[in-house]
Amino acid sequence: MINEYLAWPANSCSVTSEYIELYNFGPGPTNIGCYIITDGDFSITIPSNTIIQPGQFYVIAGQNTLPLGCANGNLAVTVDLNWNTCNCTSAPIPTTGSGLMTDGGSGSEQLVLFDPGFKVVDAVVRNLSESSSAITTSSASGQCTPYTFNLDTMNIQYEMIGQSQGRANSFARRINGGCGWLKDPQQSGGASNNTPGASSELDASLSITAPMTCTNTGGAAVYVNSGNYSQIFPMKYILARDVDSNNIYDFTDNYSYGADSTSSSVPVTNLVPGIYKMVVETANGCDLTSFNFNILGCNSGILDIEFSFFELVTFDNKKFKLSWNVGNKEEVQSFMIQKSADGINFTPHKEIFNVTDPSFNSGYYYEGDVPGNAEYYRVQLITKDGKKRFSTSKKLFLSNPLVGTIVFPNPFKDKFTVSIPASNLGSITMFIYDIFGRIVRKEQMETNAGNNSLLVNADLLHPGIYVIQLRNKLNQNISTSRILKISN
Repeated sequence: MINEYLAWPANSCSVTSEYIELYNFGPGPTNIGCYIITDGDFSITIPSNTIIQPGQFYVIAGQNTLPLGCANGNLAVTVDLNWNTCNCTSAPIPTTGSGLMTDGGSGSEQLVLFDPGFKVVDAVVRNLSESSSAITTSSASGQCTPYTFNLDTMNIQYEMIGQSQGRANSFARRINGGCGWLKDPQQSGGASNNTPGASSELDASLSITAPMTCTNTGGAAVYVNSGNYSQIFPMKYILARDVDSNNIYDFTDNYSYGADSTSSSVPVTNLVPGIYKMVVETANGCDLTSFNFNILGCNSGILDIEFSFFELVTFDNKKFKLSWNVGNKEEVQSFMIQKSADGINFTPHKEIFNVTDPSFNSGYYYEGDVPGNAEYYRVQLITKDGKKRFSTSKKLFLSNPLVGTIVFPNPFKDKFTVSIPASNLGSITMFIYDIFGRIVRKEQMETNAGNNSLLVNADLLHPGIYVIQLRNKLNQNISTSRILKISN
């Protein structure tokens, strides 16, 4: 889906720093090769066999790199597709003047995303759309089917953003995959939107209607609570089954697609035993929501061991730390740290055999030196009977605005303070996790340049070990600390 775009760059950024961010909500990878994105005057055909993984972003712009502040408030952004050099546009896109997307004044550019069969995947517009012209799309070096069209003559249902235009402000979904938009003064191109306080407008929950089966009688349902079901239904869904039970959804897994027009639930039935992920979307094509669940076999007491927590944090741009936890620790033989330059192809990095070391009682971890380039990391779990499981992947960002964060006193009884030295103004969200990886507390604070302090009253927490995690506006994990609460 179209997750964010900037049509009117700041004066300090060239017109070629306009960008469009696509996002794959999941549950599995998507081949967006031969997809077409258009503003009604120009079109861009994405080269064939372009794969984006679930949770990944795809940035399209008129130059190879977008400097700090031109697409992201925290870091420079490497562009995935440069429309001025890709030989994949309907005509040369201007590098001066208004560039690709007209904004400013009364400008109100529309964007439409088509799949290779020329079916509308997503369509957004700020307000009333401008007039369009006839376009013949590129074949992308003969790999894609060209189409001729005029948006003005097509019956397209647009998602109305409804924000006022403004130079240097991107239009971004409040949350990745959500329906609500905002004019974002601190762009988040290539990273999570994570608007503070924002949540999905879809009030939905999962119920396992038939949790155990000997054949194919398992079932689950997503229940929706709404005052106006006609605005939500019919709802579509994608149901993914992790065929090899490795906690990674890829092209080897099983996917089924469906829709339900009857409120107030979206049921899936006739399920075989396995690990599932279900993504639902409203009739508006947004507010995507994901649910994980298991269907047990008739002789199963539990499913295979799984990761319950996995995080990555950098310290002072010199060291990084991976932290994770799993259930059924007694079944673990070893862990393999894997790394990747693209988030797709992973190679072994470091194996951990001493899984019974007392230092791992509160969770597993690995520390390493920050590499010269951004990398992705994940953990492979090997069980004693030879099975393999994978954590999700985390991208190692090289920009860390918080250095020397301190949590004290440690141990504490009822209160503790988080001391945060920051280099500039910003928004920080604090999460407190228990040893099972569950969020038990969440607080947000605005930081000023210099030292900042947050006093946390935690008298309602039970004695035990907790993880204090700080995330910035881009949802990047920028500080992690362990703390112990003791009895009064």
